[in-house]
Amino acid sequence: MKSGLYIILLCSSLQFVLLGCNNPEKKNKQSAANDTMVTALEVDCSTIGNFLVSRTLADKWIKGFQTIFNRKGLPNEVPGLIDSFWVDACVINNFQHFLQTHEEEKYDGIRIFSIVKTTSADTSSDILIVPTTQDGAGHNDMWTTTVPTCNSTFTNYNLDHRTQVSPWRQKFGQSYRQERVPNDVNSAIKDSLSKSIWFSRCVLDALVNYLNNAEYRLDGLRVYCGAYDKIYPNSHQFKTLQSTYILAVTRSDGTNGHDTDWDLLNKLHVNDNKFRGGGYNHGELCPTVCN
Repeated sequence: MKSGLYIILLCSSLQFVLLGCNNPEKKNKQSAANDTMVTALEVDCSTIGNFLVSRTLADKWIKGFQTIFNRKGLPNEVPGLIDSFWVDACVINNFQHFLQTHEEEKYDGIRIFSIVKTTSADTSSDILIVPTTQDGAGHNDMWTTTVPTCNSTFTNYNLDHRTQVSPWRQKFGQSYRQERVPNDVNSAIKDSLSKSIWFSRCVLDALVNYLNNAEYRLDGLRVYCGAYDKIYPNSHQFKTLQSTYILAVTRSDGTNGHDTDWDLLNKLHVNDNKFRGGGYNHGELCPTVCN
């Protein structure tokens, strides 16, 4: 009799725990109370810091980049230092799916590098993307990994590091960071201009939830260059006014352009009475986190 009572009590307790864990209303209330970074789509990137930024703050950072680095519209403008790049939705989807399906191999995110293509007469800056694996507190760039391709205008991935990536990174360092020693991150005169920025897979998980929702009619991602206005948590900034990236979703403008939708996160964010999201920001900056 005592044994039977024990089993009944155990089953009741287990049922209570399972109901509590699977109660979405309770989960949402707890998230809203404890975490100001949880989106309505329940992708929680709160542990990585600086996840969501308001459009007001994003605009401030973008103008900061244009003032400090490419000096847009000023007499001493640096026209080749581009301040935004567009990436097709299918590229983001393919990277996220690759990271998700190779999780057991410790794939944990992507690194976005600033480059100048030495194979082109155009000396404008560009970006390239490489998947990374976790390596202690750092991240290994997996140059020999092949991410599935798609019919996209953005093709700067799955590149050979020795013949393509290395000289392109070196050219950016010399042209815009003014590195006195090739590929030496610490030798730059413009040392607050980041060489690369690492993003957690969590950011891509959040992005594809929006990109894959037909209701929003999104077509890709705009990568804006910004400059921080102060030291922010978990950014690993080398300098206060260091360059960063803001990621914002886009939809077709009906021609060949792409309009940024800064308002989408406002509509979807759980804690919309506390936060107005405009774009994603989190990244570990190089310098100081370069591997």
